[in-house]
Amino acid sequence: MRQRFQNGQGGSLRFRPPEGAPTSGTVTLKTAQGVDLPTPVVDQAATVAGTDLTFALTAANTPEPLSWGNLYRAAWTYVVGGASYTAEQLYEVNLALLKPTLDLEEVRDELPADWTELLADGETRAQRIFERAWDDLLDDLAARGWKPDRIRDPERMRRPHRAKVLAMLGTAFGPDWKDWAVARAADYDTAMDVALQAGDWYDVVEDQVMAPGEVKWPEITLTR
Repeated sequence: MRQRFQNGQGGSLRFRPPEGAPTSGTVTLKTAQGVDLPTPVVDQAATVAGTDLTFALTAANTPEPLSWGNLYRAAWTYVVGGASYTAEQLYEVNLALLKPTLDLEEVRDELPADWTELLADGETRAQRIFERAWDDLLDDLAARGWKPDRIRDPERMRRPHRAKVLAMLGTAFGPDWKDWAVARAADYDTAMDVALQAGDWYDVVEDQVMAPGEVKWPEITLTR
């Protein structure tokens, strides 16, 4: 999933060069239409953080989407092993961010044993899987034609998220859990379909105000 930021809150934009750990870098930020940000960022120095480059976005770098749009382009220039490279990255700015309502305790209640008995790294690894499952869920929403951050009721994603976490955990538990993991993956598909058929508020016009009929239904494309 593309990195997502909330309007007016800034954040840390992160990029990992595919060529390896960078020694230095700069970044230029523009809207997807090539317009400078309200406070322009042009060839500004990035911070080297291990294998990543980061840049601290300010409130002015995350402007209001209705006027500026949701999609932004970061152009990175960096040095790895003495050679210079360039790369581009897209990120989003939204009025609100869809966040999970599920927690690990609820997932653990669905399991027959504790994390320490089922996973080598226990709860640390379970937390990583929990976060990856949420990222995969957001990607799946986008692939289905939904902009995740316009879903105004995050609770409707609780069941799909739980099923996704369980399916990924089942894979991590090992081959003896293969059939169980497959069944949980099927649960996820069903839960996602049900969630997207709810007809709840979907912020079609991103203004956080519910207009009459402002919902979204699953789209079916018929082919011959």
